Amino acid sequence: MKKILLVIGVAALLLACGQKKQVEVAGVYNGVLPCADCEGIKTMLELQADSSYILETQYLGKSEEINNYVGKFTLNEDVLVLDNAKYNGFNTQYLVGDSTLTQLDAEGNVIAGEFAAMYVLRK
Repeated sequence: MKKILLVIGVAALLLACGQKKQVEVAGVYNGVLPCADCEGIKTMLELQADSSYILETQYLGKSEEINNYVGKFTLNEDVLVLDNAKYNGFNTQYLVGDSTLTQLDAEGNVIAGEFAAMYVLRK
């Protein structure tokens, strides 16, 4: 009986910690991401405490159209993953920082090079 209570207690603690991280990362993040054939991709990512998101993108200098994507996200340690592969062909990943999200490449690595600082969304 004590073992069952211990297991239930540990599981509840882990769940509570996971939910706290979800709430801490919730908010609106903005930035202009690099674009190969436009001035930049104006990006707004709104993360909700219930693990849902709204992503809005606009290709500056190319179109006035605002593209909207909705879905769920998961938070694994310090990596946030958007589940909607329709945005760019793969599940978009971000490294969670102090009031920032840094977009990762398709393999989940930090993007390096001269444009690396441009892959950051700020809360």
